[in-house]
Amino acid sequence: MSVTNPAPPHTLHRWWVPLAIVSAIAAVALWFPFSTLLHQGSELNTVQSQISLLHSQQNALKSEEQALKSKSAESRLARQEYQLVAPGQSLLQILPSNTKGGLSATNGDPGLSSPVSPLNSSSLVPSSSTTKPVATKAHSGGLWSRVLRTLEFWH
Repeated sequence: MSVTNPAPPHTLHRWWVPLAIVSAIAAVALWFPFSTLLHQGSELNTVQSQISLLHSQQNALKSEEQALKSKSAESRLARQEYQLVAPGQSLLQILPSNTKGGLSATNGDPGLSSPVSPLNSSSLVPSSSTTKPVATKAHSGGLWSRVLRTLEFWH
């Protein structure tokens, strides 16, 4: 019987070292959170675009601020937006003519129409169809009838 000698010890080490290195690389690659890294990268891109948008808005607001710092721009803005006038001036508002809505057909100014007679004033007052007349009856009864009348409030 012949006995075979096991492989020399230096050939075993040749295969174990590369196998250990490949196993370590595979373990690191499997444990490394690639999806989280990709997700965070896309979030960073989104935030960067938002920051650049905010910077452009900030620059636009700064230029608008510089344009509004002059006295003429302040007075123009006060007149246009807030109907303010300088001391000693008066503000006149000219309303557009409106022939609809029961106004006078002359120029839309209700002040130019003739006064309404008190006898015809009921046509100008809107009628309220939602109100019901309240009947006042003298109810006689005991405690339960008064409780039921009070609870009718909830109907």
